[in-house]
Amino acid sequence: MSEQTATVNGLRTVAVPVTDQDRAVAFYVRQLGFHVRMDAPVDQTGGRSIELAPTGSTTTLALAPEDDANPAGASTGIRLTTNNASRLRHELRGHGVDVGDLLNWPGVPPMFEFRDPDGNGLVMIEVGKEAPAASAAGNGAVENADLPVARPEIVSAAEWDRAREGLLLAEKEATRAQDALAARRRRLPMVRFRDDYVFTTPTGPRNLAELFDGRSQLVVYQFMNVGPDSYCPGCTWLTNNIPAAGPALLAETGVTWLNVSDMPLEQIESYKARMGWLVPFVSSRGTSFAADCDAGGGFMLSVFLRDGHDVYRTYSTTSRGVDGLVFANKILDLTPYGRQQDWEDSPAGWPQSPTYG
Repeated sequence: MSEQTATVNGLRTVAVPVTDQDRAVAFYVRQLGFHVRMDAPVDQTGGRSIELAPTGSTTTLALAPEDDANPAGASTGIRLTTNNASRLRHELRGHGVDVGDLLNWPGVPPMFEFRDPDGNGLVMIEVGKEAPAASAAGNGAVENADLPVARPEIVSAAEWDRAREGLLLAEKEATRAQDALAARRRRLPMVRFRDDYVFTTPTGPRNLAELFDGRSQLVVYQFMNVGPDSYCPGCTWLTNNIPAAGPALLAETGVTWLNVSDMPLEQIESYKARMGWLVPFVSSRGTSFAADCDAGGGFMLSVFLRDGHDVYRTYSTTSRGVDGLVFANKILDLTPYGRQQDWEDSPAGWPQSPTYG
């Protein structure tokens, strides 16, 4: 009889470093409604092993005494869930808890960061109601409560085929138009660009030519800087949509992708950790790079070509030109209800809300 393969089958505990275990327990129990699952002495250290969890959670939060390797007071990357992020944030703020802005972007669950008494940063994310159980009929069907009242017209298969063929003709025409635009884009001239900017990166200062990482082409997304405690929702939406493998796939064709922002590097790194981003990100703070790219205080995508130490700009776009690069937007544009934003031309009764409402 063959031996069964061993696999990882769960996540038991995540830990946060604290300076005062009793104070931390009081915070998580009183403010967040956690329950103590374990509070036992640790003979070797003279301390206590304390684990807490929300009702119904199989994963616990361990309150571990801080040490030199794991000091308290940093963003933890831990994400908790709630059924109402806005209300919970309001309640926590009323109780004196350090809470960040409520982030409420299209296609992304509402969320906010908060800090415990030791300054550990955790993120609270709103989750929807669980899917309803299978029907009593036993056929596995479920009631999809999120289906709007207004729906596409029901027609015969023959009518649907005719309608689809008509749209397909329009889609092919649009594809040919996009191919023609891409051909014109490849024939754009280029303009010499300065290379004396000093960007702050996780590995030290670098100039523009060095940001190519030895490749000949560089695509830069200028992420807006909107202040020390705020973040552009549109820029966040685009960055959330960059595939994890995207930069590596571009690199195989000699293209480097890079996010650049006038935010300080410390703020960028903190936000990256909070959002779980791996995309390369550097700071252009203190330089005129954004202004020279015509981004000003906004966002912009620019493409550069490097010939030795000489750098040239070959393309730029913003607004809807950037919008067209977003994965989720392209998929939503194929669905019956689209992005459900109020600027869209949709049939009467289709669900819509403000883009950044």
